[in-house]
Amino acid sequence: MIDRRGASGLALITVVALSGCSSHSSGVELRGSDLGVVKIGAPFEDAVSKISTVLGEPTSDPATGRLCPGSSREVAWRQLRIGEQGGLLFGWVSTSGDLRSNLGIGVGSRESDLQEAYGDKVALLPATTGVNSFSIEKLGLAGNIDASGIVSALFSGGCGA
Repeated sequence: MIDRRGASGLALITVVALSGCSSHSSGVELRGSDLGVVKIGAPFEDAVSKISTVLGEPTSDPATGRLCPGSSREVAWRQLRIGEQGGLLFGWVSTSGDLRSNLGIGVGSRESDLQEAYGDKVALLPATTGVNSFSIEKLGLAGNIDASGIVSALFSGGCGA
């Protein structure tokens, strides 16, 4: 258990505030099974509408280069891409540092930040494609860590980067 009243907790809060990230005020948080404004499993068009209310109009509807294998459709904003399967939101991926988890973790966070925020719930997975990855037990949140120990993507559901 991490004592969030100590200096290290203040440092994490400072990093989030200085990064220009406003997940709490924007309403979109990378929580694993939901994005703050919508849950995985919601009707896809509702998900697009709710996310667009916060992030603006989607920047693309990519037909190639899928990040959500098995998706019938993907919609992307600069900060986020979501996948549809069977008319439902089934996953998301973020490769932008603009969005954060409820504990302040996002693209650009250090592996040590990840460990500090989630403690023993973090499972570091061996590199199989030259990219280290992690999952956070029982949260449905996963991601990639580059060779320098920086989080390079966060994802959930049937998506990945």
